[in-house]
Amino acid sequence: MKDVKRFVFLAMILMLTQFGAGPQLFSGETPVVKAPDITSGAAADLKANDESDKIVEDIKLFARALSVIDEAYVENVQMREMLYAAVKGMMESLGDRYSEFIDPERYKLLQIHLKGEYAGIGVILEMFGDIPGIKAVNPDSAAARAGLEALDKILKIDGSATSGVPIADIAAKLRGEADTPVMMTIQRDRIQ
Repeated sequence: MKDVKRFVFLAMILMLTQFGAGPQLFSGETPVVKAPDITSGAAADLKANDESDKIVEDIKLFARALSVIDEAYVENVQMREMLYAAVKGMMESLGDRYSEFIDPERYKLLQIHLKGEYAGIGVILEMFGDIPGIKAVNPDSAAARAGLEALDKILKIDGSATSGVPIADIAAKLRGEADTPVMMTIQRDRIQ
């Protein structure tokens, strides 16, 4: 049964991509194009309207794809997570490492970081290139008791590499209930 559902789902996706060029494919309508009025500057307006219409059609295709996934996919899908993943993918396609989609949960963590508040173990984090590290340690914290120091680099958290991971995600991994153990691999470059 699961294989049949997957086949139906794949067929629906193929239909979306095959017929996603616009509503005229389904309704039989012929699109109307007006001749531009060059004397009034309407040519630029018409071009802008055509581009807007294309974007609207692409958004409709995206919405139909979400609807098909929601209705026909074999597993339960969290639609908000899919939408966030799509927006994140759009931002990544820009190829700009300074542009990033931040979901509401990560935004809260980012606000905490920007205010200079401490992560759950009692440190203020900062990035050293692509590697997160410790900017400051709260003297009465678990981090201080474990011997962590400012300028220590965090290479791994619970066995997962941290290089290139956004600082808000690092802070989230270091938060938790009091007395929850966390394993960190630290690099200390300074000579003592």
